[in-house]
Amino acid sequence: MSGQGEDAVLDLSGVEFMDCSGLGALVHARNHADLLGARLVLRGAGRPVLRLLKLTGLHRRLAADPRPQAPASATRAEGDTP
Repeated sequence: MSGQGEDAVLDLSGVEFMDCSGLGALVHARNHADLLGARLVLRGAGRPVLRLLKLTGLHRRLAADPRPQAPASATRAEGDTP
């Protein structure tokens, strides 16, 4: 993440369970993104994770997009390196 106005996308499509440690990591990542002037986007979050975000009120602070993360090869221009 290089900074201002950039989205930091976190792919949660494989996450089936999350506890307070996971929530703490998401809050830490959100705070770090804020310091860099970026926005943290949770991509591919399933129903259990979305429910937990809603129950804890974190859905107001964390942008969640239920669509799955696009494969890296589809988002990179030809010749770019990962």
